[in-house]
Amino acid sequence: MKKSILIFLHLGFWFCYSLLILLFFGMLANFNTGEKPPFKVIANLIFGTCYLPAFITFYSFYFILFPKFLLKNKIVKLCLYSVLVSVVASVIGTLTMNLIVPGATIRDGSVFIEIIIFIVFIAFIPGVVALVIRGFVAWYEDLKIKQELTQKNNAMEMALVKAQLDPHFLFNTLNNIDVIIQDNA
Repeated sequence: MKKSILIFLHLGFWFCYSLLILLFFGMLANFNTGEKPPFKVIANLIFGTCYLPAFITFYSFYFILFPKFLLKNKIVKLCLYSVLVSVVASVIGTLTMNLIVPGATIRDGSVFIEIIIFIVFIAFIPGVVALVIRGFVAWYEDLKIKQELTQKNNAMEMALVKAQLDPHFLFNTLNNIDVIIQDNA
């Protein structure tokens, strides 16, 4: 598959993901009746909870988990490592959010666990989409290779038929000349 199409697929995914995130946070803003936090806090919150974990899981699934486990039909390991990658990405996103956003430090352990679980679900979805995209790309490349092999096979069969046809044609022509000479010298 061409690089431009792959780049378009990735950009299309991130565009759709951004629209969903903005739609989700826009709906949450409508339900919020209290004082709205500053834009910088919201932007850091979105980055730490949505984009950073999604980026980590998407490209981990795309470049590591798909070729290492899914192509080799190691489905159980794929499931285990996909959950592990999602958890690690959510912890990284949460810790990054806590470092960037002042006053967002979570001191309660149960709230931290709940946030991690929520972000795991948010991060797992782009990972699954990455597996689907990479599977589509691999399927398309396999289809292209099979088509090229079929064309080469057809060309080889045609060459083989031509190679068999030429000696038979020569032999039949000589045989016909011999018969004609015997009938009418």
